[in-house]
Amino acid sequence: MTIVESTLVNKYYHDHYQGHPVTIVLVVIIIGAFEVDVSNWSPFAPNGSKSMLTGATVALFACVRFDLVANSAEECKRPQGDIPIGIIASLLVCVVLYIGVCLVITGMVPYKLLGEDAPLAEAFKSKGLNFVSVLISIRAIAGLTTTLLVGLYVQTGYSVVAACVMTLRWDDSQVSKRMEGIVHYRDCLLWFCCWNSIPL
Repeated sequence: MTIVESTLVNKYYHDHYQGHPVTIVLVVIIIGAFEVDVSNWSPFAPNGSKSMLTGATVALFACVRFDLVANSAEECKRPQGDIPIGIIASLLVCVVLYIGVCLVITGMVPYKLLGEDAPLAEAFKSKGLNFVSVLISIRAIAGLTTTLLVGLYVQTGYSVVAACVMTLRWDDSQVSKRMEGIVHYRDCLLWFCCWNSIPL
């Protein structure tokens, strides 16, 4: 299956079965906005700037997979323009949505009462909005699955580049005429797994 065919299949599955993730987040923000109690925001930063920086450090890990866009540059028609626009635009959208969700969840429930495992779902459940809680949980599982699949997609690019610069065997970079995919990708993946397990 080629990149184009895979993209078409994923788009169909995404549109018909998963629903657009941004739409789900917007629904959560809009529904949650009606349950916001402004008094929960006072004091706004009770633990000071130090705790805000600590929280921002943790939130930074939500952005670690934006490199996947850059690693897909070979699939772009105009990478010199599309890649920067894609990274910056997606990052800005995520920041705005992240701030919106944080404002809604801390306005719905005092931050001290938020659970650590699934705070967003628990906040809506505490307000009696169980259907939104279920929707969030399903979307979270679908999002994790999508992230794993995208990671595997980019891993093939890593393997081809490593083979082309002779880090791996040369035939690891060859493409199958029948499957239009990497011939020895299984060997590449096994090699990477063994290499990454050394620190353990």
